[in-house]
Amino acid sequence: KSEEERWFYDLISQIFDRMLSLKTHSGSGNLASKEEVFQAISALSSNEERCYRKFLEKFQSFVYVDFAVLDKEESRYMHDEFGQDIFVSVAKTIADTLAEKSGHLGLVAYFDMETGKDLVQFRLRRSHLFKELDLRDFLSENSIENGGGHPGAIGFRFNTGEISDINAFALGLVQKAVTMVEQCIEKHRV
Repeated sequence: KSEEERWFYDLISQIFDRMLSLKTHSGSGNLASKEEVFQAISALSSNEERCYRKFLEKFQSFVYVDFAVLDKEESRYMHDEFGQDIFVSVAKTIADTLAEKSGHLGLVAYFDMETGKDLVQFRLRRSHLFKELDLRDFLSENSIENGGGHPGAIGFRFNTGEISDINAFALGLVQKAVTMVEQCIEKHRV
């Protein structure tokens, strides 16, 4: 590399590092420095990367909400192919990724394949730039009792018997989330 290339690399790295430190709150668990970003990228195993890419094949976008939904067959494949730990970890990462991509919310839905569980899992995340909405309000406004989390991230579940079509069910939740985002934007606009 030339001296000029090294100078530009250092400059851009410093700007990136400064942006991360300004936009990341301490204790949030989010990546806060370029070194942490590099370590996280390096830590991805080939299985995690394949699982991540497979999940993104299900990507859909709606106003204010990007989402990915796996039906029972797809959930079983992901669980069997990558294992429970990688599957669930990547699902959470995908929800975060989709939230940041949309600029507002990201949702992931999948069937829980752990033995003895008959549940459909949902993960809803808020972009770090969209702080006006407390996602716990989504749980209360939709009378969801089997869930919890914090203002920027919630998880909730339903028994599989309550959901005949996971794609239609998830789309209904997405539409409810869109309504909440619109109301929140309107309220803060005034």
